[in-house]
Amino acid sequence: MTYKESVEKVINGYLEEVDFLIANQKYQLSFLLMSQIIEFLGALIDDKPLRAKDQSKNRFSLAIKKLFPYAYFKLNDKDFFYTHYRCNMSHLLTTSNFLELANTKTNSNSDHLRNINGKVVLMAEPLFNDVKTACAKLVARIERGDTKEKKGLYVSE
Repeated sequence: MTYKESVEKVINGYLEEVDFLIANQKYQLSFLLMSQIIEFLGALIDDKPLRAKDQSKNRFSLAIKKLFPYAYFKLNDKDFFYTHYRCNMSHLLTTSNFLELANTKTNSNSDHLRNINGKVVLMAEPLFNDVKTACAKLVARIERGDTKEKKGLYVSE
């Protein structure tokens, strides 16, 4: 299996999980998994070993900057998105008072990334679409040779 195929297998497996969670209205878990996928994408494009320590913020922010629409980069000013989304989801299984997790069953897609009543609304479905696009961009970078192969990515066949 080539490096690109290994990355695709890992990414596609997690994207299928997120798709399943959203389809079954398990939004909280889908947000948690998407935050980790974003960080993983950053780990695949930075210049550090895959298992380098203390790289969470850098990797999350790098993925946002290089692979996501500008609105996410803007939202991550002063590490806002990293702190209030990724860190809180990973460590507390919730967000903060400044971020509201929502979905298309409860909100309009147009609310995504908007500040409403002092909270930024993060919608599961639009975020998932942007995560899938970011994954495709990463694979394209690998195909073009713009991203170095990382050692230590283990994939069962």
